[in-house]
Amino acid sequence: MKIFNNLINSLTGKPHPVEPEKPSSQRESNGLTNQELLNQIKQHFEKRFKEETTDEGMLFPTSFTLYMNPNDYARREQAFAHVTQGAVQKLQRFIREKKAEYPPYIPHAKYWRFQFLQVDPEDLIAELGDDTSMITEGVVVIASDLYSRDLSAQNIGNEANVRATIKPKGSDMMEFNINLAAFAKVDMRTKNLFQVKMTDHFNDTQELPQPFDAAREVEERTIATLTCTGAEFVSGDRTGNRYAMVDNLINISGRNDKRSAVARINRDDIIASHAQIRYLPAEKRFEIAAFGDTRLNTSRIAQSTGSTITWKPLANNSDILINGVISIKFLKKV
Repeated sequence: MKIFNNLINSLTGKPHPVEPEKPSSQRESNGLTNQELLNQIKQHFEKRFKEETTDEGMLFPTSFTLYMNPNDYARREQAFAHVTQGAVQKLQRFIREKKAEYPPYIPHAKYWRFQFLQVDPEDLIAELGDDTSMITEGVVVIASDLYSRDLSAQNIGNEANVRATIKPKGSDMMEFNINLAAFAKVDMRTKNLFQVKMTDHFNDTQELPQPFDAAREVEERTIATLTCTGAEFVSGDRTGNRYAMVDNLINISGRNDKRSAVARINRDDIIASHAQIRYLPAEKRFEIAAFGDTRLNTSRIAQSTGSTITWKPLANNSDILINGVISIKFLKKV
């Protein structure tokens, strides 16, 4: 089955795939290691560099889609962020070493982009002129472009996911115990799609930009905070009494509400969307609505039903009481 055209839709323009020669170590080990994956990325990059670069200036791909055997994909899936970070280090080091041979270079793209896809080994992945390739274990087919789509401008995934829970944006990685500070500026768009800002000066001693400060990132995006007394907020295995609001609309729910943009209280007796808080940027004010027993500064809020929502002004330093026992202090930051 010819599936290359469908899979490659995520790339901009016609990609330039290359199937690297399979190292002997892979033929013997029956499986792909992280180091072998890095080696294949670098081999592909060096080949494209030679094809695109002229004596008038350097040019090279910045967007990579890696088609993998399902078994290799399963083995390497949890290491994709590590591989992305290592690949960027290798490629930027290569460029630094080449800079002296060419005229001054200004980065032609803003980001490095890596996407990892699994393909059934019985499917033909590409028709590249006279070349067709099978995705066997230990071999990765790489398609690359000079430019990638600007993911930062397309709201790929769910922007709400980076918050006090420190979960990567738009990802399915919430079951992994990830320390985001270990991934310097690796923007985890999904569990298999990563973007890294390209450094402006390839002669920097650092391999990547300064480490990602997750707490600072959340703080900079916070428009209000909720501080809970009588219970705690929860997300995954993290609990705490403070929730950072980074979305213009959030729900206050019990712990079983798995949607995004939810301040989950670690209790079972609170319904989904027990209350909602929204921010109106044009008017620079907050409002609250209730679908369960909720009081605002001792006054009971009329309960909304269905699509009929009754919004009430929410002032700074307000006290919200849920089910008569859980108190939440609201403080705005904007």
